[in-house]
Amino acid sequence: MLLLSSIAAICFTADGILTVRKSKIIPHNLAPTVQAHLQDGNLDEALESCRESPSPLGRVLHAGLSNVVHGYDSVSDTVLNGIELEEEKLMQRINYLNLCGAIAPMLGLLGTVTGMVSAFYVLGTATGAEKAKLLAIAISQALYTTAVGLFISIPAILAFTMLRNHASKIMLSLVSVSDDTIKIIRNAEIEE
Repeated sequence: MLLLSSIAAICFTADGILTVRKSKIIPHNLAPTVQAHLQDGNLDEALESCRESPSPLGRVLHAGLSNVVHGYDSVSDTVLNGIELEEEKLMQRINYLNLCGAIAPMLGLLGTVTGMVSAFYVLGTATGAEKAKLLAIAISQALYTTAVGLFISIPAILAFTMLRNHASKIMLSLVSVSDDTIKIIRNAEIEE
């Protein structure tokens, strides 16, 4: 079980590193392209640019711009709801790494408890000098599982914390870019 936990932690760390990238969440050309189309008054081209970009920013802007007929407030609410949904999906993937970090020490403790049961069995059945040797071996083996669990847990929790903080920064950037983009719609309403 500890081996599976360590493999899962490695896989979820790699997945997090590949998933939590600014270029993947906020493609650098998408917002300027959509903003240019909106400034030209070409909503259909802006929506098409969003559709062609399978990214959180693309999905958020597409959802918001699809509600432009209902006014700026509706667009803003839809964008905020879309950002919350995208953030939740991203954080769910990262939280699996936290789960590995929490389970590993528990598995290590389980190994320690079963090892101590074995040690007490040896204590009750062995005699003489052999008793001390077998007891020391059993306790040693029991404690190794706790150490292995901690060796898995500590890097997993560190990776989780770093990925979560990085994702939070990117999501704040997503809010900023989305706000800058939909402000063009508000400015168009004010000018009319």
